[in-house]
Amino acid sequence: MNTTAVTASINPGWHWQNTYVCLPEPLFSPENPTPVKNPKAVLVNHQLAAALGLQMYIDNIDTVSLQLGGNEIPEGAFPIAQAYMGHQFGYLNMLGD
Repeated sequence: MNTTAVTASINPGWHWQNTYVCLPEPLFSPENPTPVKNPKAVLVNHQLAAALGLQMYIDNIDTVSLQLGGNEIPEGAFPIAQAYMGHQFGYLNMLGD
């Protein structure tokens, strides 16, 4: 498991449900995202963030950029990796997140 990401102390307003971790264990594995070098927000839709109740996102854009870049894990998040199969573009494909 990738353990380089750290848990952040600021939760920008995400409402984690973690429903996929209720699936049988073979369908996912705990996995932190791979951090990227110096993530920065290039464009922020402040109106949408406000409408979604993500005021912390607007007020802490640098922290949220670290979280979206995989450098920090938001409080309450449980990152996982999944592999799944589906029919896409006319072919059976194995996909994953």
